[in-house]
Order: sequence, then structure tokens, then C-alpha cells
Amino acid sequence: MVLSRAGAIQSGVVLVALAAWILALANRFHDQGAVPVVYLYLLFGSIIIFNFIGQSVGILVGYWFVARHGEG
Repeated sequence: MVLSRAGAIQSGVVLVALAAWILALANRFHDQGAVPVVYLYLLFGSIIIFNFIGQSVGILVGYWFVARHGEG
């Protein structure tokens, strides 16, 4: 029950982080036409970190939901 909810939270966190990165990079480097590679490495590393954070938050939310509403 808890781990099944964690994946949904994790996916949401990663998608929001990706959307924020894409909007920020598109606005910043629109005139140049290309994003420097260092920003792509930073994007990749931060998404890995957000993936772990999203998993942890998802587990905490799952336990909170079970404690508040009961199993099932």
C-alpha cells in the first residue's frame, strides 16, 4: 500500500522538476539556440536527486495516508 503510492508521488516530483528545468533553460538560452552541455549534466544530476527525494516523500505520504485513513 505504502510503496504503491510512493511511485505516483515520485513521478510527479520528477515531472515537475523536468518541466521547471526545461522552461528555465528555454527562456535563458533561446537567443543562443543551444544549451551548453554543463547545464545538461546539471539537469541530469538534479533529476537523479529529485528522483530519490520524490521516493522518500512518497513513502512518507503513504505512511501518513495509512495512519490517517487506515489500511486499504
